[in-house]
Amino acid sequence: MRKNNKEYAELRKAALKQLQEEVSLSSLSEDKIKEKLHELSVHQIELEIQNNELRNAKLEIELRKEEYEKLFNKAPFGYMLLDSNGMILKANYFIQNLFNEAATAIIDKPFVTFLEGEDKKLFLGIFPSFFKNPGKKNYKFKIKDKIIQITGKHQKNTKGIVTALLLNVIDVTERELMTRQIAADKELYSSIINSALEGFLLINYKGLILDINQSASQMLGYLKDELIGANIKTIESDENCETLLSLFIKPESETRITYLTKHLRKDKFLINVEVSTSVINKEYNKFVIIFTKDITNKLCNQKIHEKRIELLEYSATTQIPGVLLKALEICAEITESEIALWYECDNKSEKAKLLQYFPNKTTNNLLGDNKDYYDCINLNNKFNFKNIYLNNNLNEVSFYNTPVNKFEVNRQIIVPIIRNSSTAGFIVVANKSKNYVNEDVQIMEDFSNIAWNIYERLQTKENLFKSELTKSTIVDVLPDLMLEINKKGSIINYFKGKHTELFISENKLKNSNITAIFPPNVINLAKKKILDALLQNCTTNFEYSHSYKTKFQHFSVRIVKFTDSSVLCFLRDETDKEIAKSIIIESEEKFAKAFYKSPLLKSINNLNTDQFIEVNKKFTEVTGYKKSEVLGKTQVNLGIISKETYNKIFEELLNTGSIYNLQIEMIKADGKKIIANYNGQIISLAGKKHLLSWYEDITKKLKNEKEIKEHRINLEKLVEERTEELSETNKKLEVKIRKTKETEEAAKSALEKSEELVKLKSQFMSLASKEFRTPLTTILTASQSIDNYLKKDDKINIARNSKKIQDSVHNLISILGEIIVLSKTDKAKIGIDYQNVNIKELVENIITNISYQKKLNQNIIVENNLTQFEVLADPKILNHILTNLLINGINYSYDNSTIKLKLNNSEDKLILKVSDNGPGISKEDIHRIFEAFYRGNNGTNIQGSGLGLSVVKKYVEIYKGNIAVNSDNKSGTEFTVTIPFNKAKI
Repeated sequence: MRKNNKEYAELRKAALKQLQEEVSLSSLSEDKIKEKLHELSVHQIELEIQNNELRNAKLEIELRKEEYEKLFNKAPFGYMLLDSNGMILKANYFIQNLFNEAATAIIDKPFVTFLEGEDKKLFLGIFPSFFKNPGKKNYKFKIKDKIIQITGKHQKNTKGIVTALLLNVIDVTERELMTRQIAADKELYSSIINSALEGFLLINYKGLILDINQSASQMLGYLKDELIGANIKTIESDENCETLLSLFIKPESETRITYLTKHLRKDKFLINVEVSTSVINKEYNKFVIIFTKDITNKLCNQKIHEKRIELLEYSATTQIPGVLLKALEICAEITESEIALWYECDNKSEKAKLLQYFPNKTTNNLLGDNKDYYDCINLNNKFNFKNIYLNNNLNEVSFYNTPVNKFEVNRQIIVPIIRNSSTAGFIVVANKSKNYVNEDVQIMEDFSNIAWNIYERLQTKENLFKSELTKSTIVDVLPDLMLEINKKGSIINYFKGKHTELFISENKLKNSNITAIFPPNVINLAKKKILDALLQNCTTNFEYSHSYKTKFQHFSVRIVKFTDSSVLCFLRDETDKEIAKSIIIESEEKFAKAFYKSPLLKSINNLNTDQFIEVNKKFTEVTGYKKSEVLGKTQVNLGIISKETYNKIFEELLNTGSIYNLQIEMIKADGKKIIANYNGQIISLAGKKHLLSWYEDITKKLKNEKEIKEHRINLEKLVEERTEELSETNKKLEVKIRKTKETEEAAKSALEKSEELVKLKSQFMSLASKEFRTPLTTILTASQSIDNYLKKDDKINIARNSKKIQDSVHNLISILGEIIVLSKTDKAKIGIDYQNVNIKELVENIITNISYQKKLNQNIIVENNLTQFEVLADPKILNHILTNLLINGINYSYDNSTIKLKLNNSEDKLILKVSDNGPGISKEDIHRIFEAFYRGNNGTNIQGSGLGLSVVKKYVEIYKGNIAVNSDNKSGTEFTVTIPFNKAKI
């Protein structure tokens, strides 16, 4: 390019000169001439600039070429150039280290030679298409102990023609191992997650659900595949979704959150759940783990408990009609059902005027006066619990057990609330599809009983405190504590039950005020309740909890007007009931199956008093005690276990906190004894320590074991006696059998040797007649020909026939040598001669010597992987072994085939592999190929004595080596010889 620019500049100069000569000064003005000269000068300067740019570009190309070579060779990953035949044209240092070979041992070698096993076939299969269009394809291969991944890119010349394939080689050994470990970890993770009782969801930053376990899918009513890939908004509110997605950008310390919410099931029903979250980082990605727990039943139980207290407090200031309507509203809220209240009846007219009230409505529905209604709720008789059916219009009533019309109906359940001489009240629940009617009935019955108790209390409260019962009589029936308190909150007097444990000294109790009784957070409530009782002449109630000397206590308080200026305050210690309530709630979540439905005897006891708090059904069935007889009692008082057993259990529990498989004696209610395996563990319920115990009745098991043991002893004695008798008989039989076997084996051995001898004789005669006859015939014919040629003085033919005689003699000597080798059995007779042998030269000589025996276009390839060529070995034996194996490969391969010889070595072993792609060896023949004179089915037409492989095996055995054969009808046969070359090892 630079040369062309110079020529162009010269042409311009010549043109300028010619222009100056041809154009006269008279024809052009001076200014015009200057303008032309200026233009030419500008062009000349531009050409000089272009020349400088070209020189700089060439220099930059040279620098970049050097930099490319440096980057190519010192790259942290492998680069190789392959031609269209898969030959390696260039390889960087990474490849050399990976192959553990110098560049000279790699370049101009087929890449496939460095692969192993099936990878060779894979590479040969994919390389043609891979070379044409590498694209984004990648393949993995194994080289020695490494796993590599290759990708390709075309290398083109300046004309855009593809000249080579640039391979990018990465060592992915560690990554593959990690991938397998990750797969194993993933399987473990999957088994753990799917067996978890809580729900588990995994989402990405887009809010897509990536994984979900079985518990979560069942909880939400979906199949697992329906939720994977769906957005979290399918089950979560928009607000909660924003909260979850915000965790991806928050610091790790703020990603663990817990909240209560509702999830939307597939059937469109909502369930209450407790959600906790965690964020995990995996490589460069973040994921949010959501643990979700169904707490619908728990919240329902808590809500029922709260609503009970609310209704009781409401009843203190409200008359019974208002209390019933309040109960109606609460039941409607909890059950989410259509609930009505039927109220009032006239006992004199024997008619029931039923008014139907609905929660949160100002109007009611008068169903009418009817004799049938009165019969159903006759106040003078027991209730006739009939089912009343209403049709969908809720305006017709039928007292039949089944609907008389064909309309779809909502079943109405009558639950009595209150009745007296002139009034009756009922709550009626109409179940819906998403509620279970049995649960609704339980709630209705629960609140109807509360309402009934409220009504009774409202009717009898004045009589209770204005009766002529003395204070001592009241005290006798008090379970805990009664206080007389004036308007100002001062304690005038007190009375305590016999077993009440006061949380304040009796000296401080007198002449003190309510601040000494109630905790600070309850004082204002207590004052209000006292004033309400005095001013409204009613009973007020509330409950509270507190800790006294680290002991948890729960009290229910009832306040009634006693005099115009004082009230009576009744405190009942309901700690155990609260604990029992806590147990029930927690058991619904955790212990329902493990405790109540367990096949083992289970109980919960107060750790300090040993009183039973709860027992399961199995406990009452086995011990014979009723649940009411057990609760509140101790194991020792009931006589279930002895005092010594209790002390032993208690001592172990104090030391370790648990006890397992302690065999104890238990006494049932009927006095019968059983043996049990006792297990116990200290647990915490409602802030107090309790003892969870479980017993396994092993009485029958021990009895059976004892019977089995006695039976086994008897059997052992019987077997021992029979064994002694049989032993004598067996000894006699063994002597006879041994003699018989010895005679049979001797006869069999003699027969086999005789047959083998006949066979060998036959084979030797066949060999002698065939293998000896051929060279002898050749010798005879050649000698006769020499006589004729001597007369003619034909030296050329004389020499050729002499060579035939020599070859035949050598052939005879070889056959006789093989027979002699087979006849020798020890190393000393063979005469192993250890010498320094150059394996490479030995192999080259062998191939040269046998090349005349190759078939048409047959080729012998040597793959030399030896770390050292000089070894200590017997050259004659190695020559014989390799020669026989290679000739065997030549004879049993086809025209245009390849015989391969691989040479490898370890620290003290020499490994020789000879393989061909011939027809292979059948399964019937492969175990006999090393027998002398044996010819397989595929060798009947192949020349040979049948001794070659036998001799090879004999030499290998004398050399204390090993020979193995692997043959396949498709890929041919491979012989592997492993022999030592360290003299000290032989």
